[in-house]
Amino acid sequence: MTASLNLLDLFSGGGGLSTGFEQAGYTTLAALDAKPEAVHTYQSNHHETTVILANIRQITAQHVLAKTSHTIDDVDIIIGGPPCEGFSTVGYRRHDDPRSNLFYEFARFIETVQPKAFVIENVPGLLSMKRGNIIQRVLTFIEDELHYHPVCEVLNAADYGVPQLRKRVFIVALNNNRTFLFPKPTHKEPNYLTVEDAISDLPSLKASQGADEQPYPSPPNTHYQMARRHNSRILHDHVAINHSKLIQQRIQLIPEGGNHADLPPSLQLQSGYPNIYGRLEWHQPSSTLTGNCGCVSAPGRFIHPIDHRVLTVREAARIQSFDDHYRFFGSRTMKYKLIGDAVPPLLANALATQLRTYL
Repeated sequence: MTASLNLLDLFSGGGGLSTGFEQAGYTTLAALDAKPEAVHTYQSNHHETTVILANIRQITAQHVLAKTSHTIDDVDIIIGGPPCEGFSTVGYRRHDDPRSNLFYEFARFIETVQPKAFVIENVPGLLSMKRGNIIQRVLTFIEDELHYHPVCEVLNAADYGVPQLRKRVFIVALNNNRTFLFPKPTHKEPNYLTVEDAISDLPSLKASQGADEQPYPSPPNTHYQMARRHNSRILHDHVAINHSKLIQQRIQLIPEGGNHADLPPSLQLQSGYPNIYGRLEWHQPSSTLTGNCGCVSAPGRFIHPIDHRVLTVREAARIQSFDDHYRFFGSRTMKYKLIGDAVPPLLANALATQLRTYL
């Protein structure tokens, strides 16, 4: 049996990134986040992990590990999604920019622990900020100040079996001057998994229908659905939002793949983003789910392909590749945010499996 590798998860959120790493055989010693709902969600799904509610600025790696039965020497890897946008083009340390400071707080843990590797996740827009100066300075800082060898690449979750066209930037840095090669795709267009592959076994619901707990009404239709049902006998959080009559009227007029622009002028909003009220397509992968994926008037495609409502919490979790036994806590708005902000576990699993070969 392959030995387990131990990790710390900083800015852990709802736990999507470390879930994927754990699926690949890693052990999460401790996780840290500043949001109570994220910590509650994480702890409820990762019973063996020490989960800490704290501002990263106010805690050290020694304090984190003191809450466990482990020491700094036990940590093999650090993962997380620190904001990188605050990097200045005129100087490394901008203490007046809280986003920049958060990246340096992540770096402080790296300096203290000296893990074998670390992984940073961020949005694709990072690559174009300040005409590429931000990402270049991040990579240079990692090389010159932290003395790790970083590589950076955009990965599409759909390439790794997630039914969602979701691109994210990953930086992987090794301490032995080796160059990490990112995992090769396991799926290619036009054979991506689709929204139908992900959620067609879940009960059809009208607005306000559903229940927090209910039995599965039918067997799974796909291997993906079967995998997501693993260790789950009860369906949780499959409840449709109670849309107003006006919103339902708008939704009913939007075809698959359509959005606000397909509405008659009398029903269109007079202000706001043009790509709101987007409806998903049954036989295509989902577009990117965001932290606002429970809001019909948020930019994106969050309306069910067939039913006249936005996705339920469970449908969103399915599309993000969370297993059905994974529970989310907080208000319904917070549940959607925890899901939409997460790294899809299947994507994290592919990255973590590849990284094992270097450690």
